[in-house]
This record gives sequence, structure tokens and C-alpha cells, in this order.
Amino acid sequence: MGKERGGEDRKPERDSETGAQLDEQRLAMPPKVEATIVVQKCPTSKKLLGVRLQKKNDGCWYAVWNFPLEEKRAQHENYADNKIEGAVYLDREYKGCPYCGKTGFVQCGSCQKLSCHDGSSTVCPWCGNVMNQFHAGNMKLNGGDI
Repeated sequence: MGKERGGEDRKPERDSETGAQLDEQRLAMPPKVEATIVVQKCPTSKKLLGVRLQKKNDGCWYAVWNFPLEEKRAQHENYADNKIEGAVYLDREYKGCPYCGKTGFVQCGSCQKLSCHDGSSTVCPWCGNVMNQFHAGNMKLNGGDI
């Protein structure tokens, strides 16, 4: 409540139906976001990063951000148990690896784990496999066996 110029209390006017609708909107739960964290390893630094993948309205998964990740934390959080399947893309806001700066990632054809990628031949930092052929399409990802 506020005071009018004359010093009288002023009660806010409220349309009960509109007010109730506004209260419902404020109290409504936000829509559920389907998201998970997968583990990626940087071939340059050999360090881990967690990559948040989020399913968007088009039904595809997008890498939206990442963070440096210690092996102990990855194990404690059970990221290896996270599984997704489907098309995976980079969100336009995705910043890339905090260690090497590469903005892409690739899944190794041998061990199926993720590593940083810039379009050129890459040696998998997990198993040593040389990756020089790449294809786009659906992926089956585990959170990352550490």
C-alpha cells in the first residue's frame, strides 16, 4: 500500500480473476528441461571436462556449456551412468574447451568416448586411436567411463 498526496492510505486495485491468473503464473513450475552431463577429454591437456547436453524443442541434443572436471568428481557424480542417443549439435553459445579452445568434439570409433575436435585428424586421448574419418549423425553417448 502507498500513501496518497493527502496522506491517506491507498489500497491497490486488483481484478480478482486477473490477480488469480497472475498468482498461478508466478507459482507455476518452469517446464522440465531434459539435460545431462557427459565427460570429454582434451587431447592437448589430457584433462577432463564435463559437457552439459540439453534436449531442445526440435528433439536434438545440444552442447550448451562445459566446465573443468576432476576425475574424482566425475566418479562421485556418476556421470558414466548418463546415457543419451540422438543427434548432437553445438549450441551457438557453446564456448568450446577451456583448455585448448577447440569448439568441436568427436566420438572415438574405437572406445566411443568424446574428445575435443577442430576438423583435423585427432588422436583419441582415451585410447590412442587415430581418428581421421568423421561422419555426422546420431550418437550413442555414455556419460563417460573414467
